[in-house]
Amino acid sequence: MRKRALAVGDRAWYLIFLGAFAITTLVNTGGVRTALVGTAPPDPAGALAALAVFTLIAVKSLWRKGFLWRSAADLTWADFLPGTRERVLYARLVWAGVWRLGLLAYAGAVLARTHEVPPAHLAVVVSVGGAALLVALDRGRRAVPTAGRAALVHAWGERVVRSVALSFLDPMMMLPPAGRVSLGGRVTALRLAVIGVLSRARYLVDALVLAVVVVIVHRVFPALSPTWPVAIAGYLALVPFGGGLADLWRNPGRRRWLSGSDTAIRVTHGALIALVGAVWTALVLAGCAIFGQGLAMPHTLLVMLVVSAAVVRTVARPMPSYDDLMIVDVGFGLVPMRLVVQTVRGPDVALLGVLILSGAGLLESCVVAALVVAVCVLR
Repeated sequence: MRKRALAVGDRAWYLIFLGAFAITTLVNTGGVRTALVGTAPPDPAGALAALAVFTLIAVKSLWRKGFLWRSAADLTWADFLPGTRERVLYARLVWAGVWRLGLLAYAGAVLARTHEVPPAHLAVVVSVGGAALLVALDRGRRAVPTAGRAALVHAWGERVVRSVALSFLDPMMMLPPAGRVSLGGRVTALRLAVIGVLSRARYLVDALVLAVVVVIVHRVFPALSPTWPVAIAGYLALVPFGGGLADLWRNPGRRRWLSGSDTAIRVTHGALIALVGAVWTALVLAGCAIFGQGLAMPHTLLVMLVVSAAVVRTVARPMPSYDDLMIVDVGFGLVPMRLVVQTVRGPDVALLGVLILSGAGLLESCVVAALVVAVCVLR
């Protein structure tokens, strides 16, 4: 067999760098503790709660059965022998469980070393979490023999869409489709915005999980500025609810069917998204207050206002253009700058706004938030 030399950019290089970073984090516990915990005393209870939340996320991701997919070509031409389909799906299930278990073990080791968790308490949480993970794996195992061709091909089609979205730098292709919602009456921008949010209400659970993660991170890592966890988790929680506005901008015919200016439609959808963000922020503030790690309410609300405006800018974007990529040599390679600018539309404003808010006073923060909202609504 001919051996191939590793080239920069191969997956093996990324695994090597990731492994080196993980080992360094475990070895240099003092530096990690100083950066994330600071001078605060160890919090074993918070560390155990964080590990429990991470385990819940791992179990929830397995519960969705993302391993149940197979291409139509494989099912047509490579699915004749008995057990072929099951063998492929079982291997995929085992791999999904292994890497989740590895991540949980690593997170548990870091939390235990930085917060001095008693071994007995850690063993209890690990045992319960491992049992929950085994239950999820067993549920997936029992679903393999009953998985039909239609379900497997449908899941494979969703993976193809995500792969194409990443290949062509069009993240809007990955926005969730709307569910069925019945809301009669005359079609207006407000009614359509309400339908767009209600039809994606299934993502409220994910938003709640992200709120819990922010609360846990703020308690376990008090030296870390809470602005960035709130901004990142808030953006991820609100993006699915912008799918209704994205449907209008990606379908010119549907947009012409709805009366009203582009600015008015963006304002209407943005107000509803901001309302969802305000409720989410209230949950985060309440959770932090319960654990005695209160956040500055005006500042946190302004951060979420900037994030809500960034979500509007993200989903209300024109269709990507590939006619002129504007290739630029940046020193370490050629970068298609036009594609990059199109891809980061929305997060770019959020990054700049949150960066300024993290070090500004209340008055300056209000001015910056107003400017960000104006930019996202008008353009």
